[in-house]
Amino acid sequence: MSRVPRQDFLAEELREEAYLERSLPIGEGQRIAAPSLVARTLQLLSLGPQDKLLEIGTGSGYSAAVASHLARDVYTVERNANLARAASCFLGRLGYRNIHVRHGEGVDGWAEHGPFDAISVTFPAPSLIRPLVQQLTLGGKLVMAMGHSGINDALLLVTRTVDGFVENSVLGARPGPSIAPYPLAAGSQQATPYPRSCA
Repeated sequence: MSRVPRQDFLAEELREEAYLERSLPIGEGQRIAAPSLVARTLQLLSLGPQDKLLEIGTGSGYSAAVASHLARDVYTVERNANLARAASCFLGRLGYRNIHVRHGEGVDGWAEHGPFDAISVTFPAPSLIRPLVQQLTLGGKLVMAMGHSGINDALLLVTRTVDGFVENSVLGARPGPSIAPYPLAAGSQQATPYPRSCA
């Protein structure tokens, strides 16, 4: 995480708050996840240098940037076109060549590049998104926040085994609202504040 400056993924007026332990707005009604949530999610996924990660909810691109230092490739899907465009541009300018950004509905995954060794779902959801776990390799892991509040919800860790799927609730994660509950409420769109060179 020390290799990825979190302030670079925020608007100028929020840069001084970059390392506070909380989520911050990135425009379009969405937020960048708190540092501890990013760290805890990646710790649970146990990424290795040959792994492929599927991330659902690109947001600012910060989590994907951190993950790209651990995994071989990061495939990230963002349903908001403005955020997807900005993140793709910004990550490219920073030199991240192993991050692949797509605009689309991430709940269906990205099957043509699967199966994946790990999947991260950045938005709180009330139940497990079944199409995603089908894109896990044997032994692969999926981590997602459960519930709609995004405040006290547990993280769900799902591992694919030869006998099916093993689900474990990880308590005490206290994930911040890294993204608005799916689907986004109508009228929540705002101008994307970052990065100015790619907005």
